[in-house]
Amino acid sequence: MRIPQTAVAFLLATFVVFGLAYIAPGDRVSAAPETVGLSETDAAAMRAELGLDRPFWEQYFDFLRGLRAFDLGTSTTGVPVTSLVGAALPATAALATAALAVSILVGLTMGVVAGLTDTRRVTVPVFIVSAFLVALPQFVLAITVRDTAIGAGWQFGSAGRDIAIGALILPALAAGLASAGYLARVSRAEVTGARRAEHVRMARARGQTGAGLARRHILRNALPPVNAFAATEFAGLLGGTVIIERIFNVPGIGTLLYDSVQRGDVPVTVAIIMCFIAFHMVVTLLLDVAHAALDPRLRNG
Repeated sequence: MRIPQTAVAFLLATFVVFGLAYIAPGDRVSAAPETVGLSETDAAAMRAELGLDRPFWEQYFDFLRGLRAFDLGTSTTGVPVTSLVGAALPATAALATAALAVSILVGLTMGVVAGLTDTRRVTVPVFIVSAFLVALPQFVLAITVRDTAIGAGWQFGSAGRDIAIGALILPALAAGLASAGYLARVSRAEVTGARRAEHVRMARARGQTGAGLARRHILRNALPPVNAFAATEFAGLLGGTVIIERIFNVPGIGTLLYDSVQRGDVPVTVAIIMCFIAFHMVVTLLLDVAHAALDPRLRNG
């Protein structure tokens, strides 16, 4: 039942997104640079040629047919939207992957250590740091990281090491730290709950301690929910890097979305939003299927 439910949810999302774009002021003709100064008659003729004067339902079904064929339309610049998205996607995917690595390295380490030790000397600093990262706005963190790097003498866009730092490492650090706080909280809660479980107490009673106990009985049961959270975080990173990409001038999907909104490029804006929604739904579907496969109680749920 999960695949049909996901398909219906995606169809509803396409209706909402396309409907909002349809009722929004302006259109592809008014936003296109080459139409500046056109008379009303010429603009109306261009709208008729593009099919923008047709009823909503006709345009919507054309949009669905295009989605089925992976045809996302044409930008107001005359470039196919698929080409624009395809060119920007690798940068965002690399940034999201690197940011997830930072989030796991920092957040998971803090959460697991705090959950396993459960002493105030560890849990209090972890709580303070994670709360700070959760509360700190992402753009503030990104600007702080960028300005610190500039103060250290790194010139973005230059050759050698600096181009790697400016293009990937620093934005990944900013995006990863922003989500590390959430991951630290989730992993600490899961590890603490697993550590207090009955089977762990029985293992201790049988004489198991140390790393063997943690690996076989605590982390083995605590990490699957954390992995699911990390997967949703990755989906969020793919769709939530607009601010990071703008601050660090990363030519990714976020920058493309920002530019398309600024110039009123409706086809690109709608296509990117639908890509974000589709990726989130696919990740959620895969997690549901994985959970159902691992837990028989969920198979009929």
